Amino acid sequence: ERVIKKEKPDLCVIEGVSYSSSGAVADLAGLNYMVRYILEENHIAFKILSPMQNKKLATGNGGADKDLMIDAWKRLDKDIYDIETIKIDDLADAFFLAHSIDEAD
Repeated sequence: ERVIKKEKPDLCVIEGVSYSSSGAVADLAGLNYMVRYILEENHIAFKILSPMQNKKLATGNGGADKDLMIDAWKRLDKDIYDIETIKIDDLADAFFLAHSIDEAD
């Protein structure tokens, strides 16, 4: 919520819940709906893009794996080489979500 108040976005695009993912789907769904609630409470419009839609828009392949998403991001954003993080695949997803505003529901 702190980031929302600082950045004051007009619109957010968030990834929908991936029900086919391994791990704690209930936790992921809870987090997703918490983000939606915070956005609504702060009167910020949001759109949902499914993981498959995001992958298809990014790579042309709705079933793209993490490495393909990262490679697609690297081709478009040369600044990625300065980023050191364990979860770079999440950043790649976020990059394409941010560039998919017109495609989201």
